[in-house]
Amino acid sequence: MIGFSGTRLGLSWVIMEERWPKFKEASRMPYMDIAEIPLGNKGRKIALFCVLATIVGGTIVFIILIAGFMHEGLVPVLSICEWVLITAGILLPFTWLGTPKDFWQASIIAVIATAIACVVIFIMILVQSDQHENSYYQNPTLWTFSLGFGAILFAFGGASVFPTIQNDMADRSQFSKSVVIAFSGLLAMYLPVTVAGYAVQGYEVGDNILLSVDVTSGVVKAAIVLQVVNLLGTYLITFNPIGQTFEGLFKVEGSKYA
Repeated sequence: MIGFSGTRLGLSWVIMEERWPKFKEASRMPYMDIAEIPLGNKGRKIALFCVLATIVGGTIVFIILIAGFMHEGLVPVLSICEWVLITAGILLPFTWLGTPKDFWQASIIAVIATAIACVVIFIMILVQSDQHENSYYQNPTLWTFSLGFGAILFAFGGASVFPTIQNDMADRSQFSKSVVIAFSGLLAMYLPVTVAGYAVQGYEVGDNILLSVDVTSGVVKAAIVLQVVNLLGTYLITFNPIGQTFEGLFKVEGSKYA
């Protein structure tokens, strides 16, 4: 569903470029530009609120996840709250970068880290399957289904960032193809881990499947480090539209958008 939304957003921007040449230039707030064409200024403001709320909420979760990994899997001496502050302090200078193309390496590193971590998690789940011989399964309720579906939507989220990424592409008409490839890759990485986790651990599987295996293992610790790297890179890319939006609102000069 989110992948389909991404392809529609990409197509919308291509249509705008064809009909209004001014949109061929770089834009600080492309999502809001898309909303303004059919819905006017009110639609632009609504889109602005929704995008900011979505991204702020998502990036907060990223920081909490990083802090949780550091506390429960790597350095338990410090509390999660302390790790939240440390993580935010480390990330702050990198949020001052311009657009995603200024730190494209972050996305590559994040994908590689995620792929390796997923392989490690999948193998460790199978290796430790003998520890869950008495796993049990419960029928889902409306509440548990809603929680699970919400987590899935979050994992495959990012639509608010799509127009910003598309704006950095040399050929923006190819964005829809990149969305299909990206989400196919995510599905190939996530699906085996989720199926194996539930099949082996059943209802005992934790909220964070990486912390549901033996975190004292060196291999698992390496996977946790990779996931932290992934989340750091994802945070930078996801947060970027917020910075660009406020630069546009406050008319910050000194960039290609000025």
